[in-house]
Amino acid sequence: TSRSVNTIFSASCSFISFLTVCQQHDKMENTQIGDNEYKSPLFGARHVQCILIFLGLSVGYAQRVNLSVAIVAMMDRNSTNPDFEEYQWSEETKSYVLSSFFWGYCITQIPGSQLVHRLGGKITLLCSVALSAILALLTPMSVHLGDWKLLCALRVCQGLIQGSTFPSGHTLLSKWVPAEERASLGAFCYTGVPFGTLLSMLVSGWIATSSF
Repeated sequence: TSRSVNTIFSASCSFISFLTVCQQHDKMENTQIGDNEYKSPLFGARHVQCILIFLGLSVGYAQRVNLSVAIVAMMDRNSTNPDFEEYQWSEETKSYVLSSFFWGYCITQIPGSQLVHRLGGKITLLCSVALSAILALLTPMSVHLGDWKLLCALRVCQGLIQGSTFPSGHTLLSKWVPAEERASLGAFCYTGVPFGTLLSMLVSGWIATSSF
């Protein structure tokens, strides 16, 4: 179950990474009218950026919460599927596993913003989503090789990597979106947070109850 969940979301992350690379050739599509006056197109590069930020945040949050559902199937003593490996973890161990992501995530908020300032928002968002996806793909292997301790270490690394996600989004919004559109387009971008959480909960639960 854990392998299926993380593989699906890792594939999604790879797709988002591909989109992020493809948009690097885009330029701000503003048409100069006067010395200090610009007219923005109805759909331009800024909207592409916002869609990518939305998808990046969706995938990032899906990776955060999918384990919350998967761990139920991993510890299900009543499972009728003999192919599901069962782990006898205590409630204390379970709390360590579920909170370990945020141990790393809270550490890299400020360092992540400094990294975004140096490298730019596009490359940091790309690396954050792609590297986190790779680690998500390794989740089943980490549990098999090192039990919950190695899983906690992997989740801490995921949190460290995703620390630059929001600073990247803030930077891209400030550079690509005009001030008068920043509130509405920013709201659209950050809707990716609940969307990714909702999608992960629904899909993870469906996979957990399936036979693969």
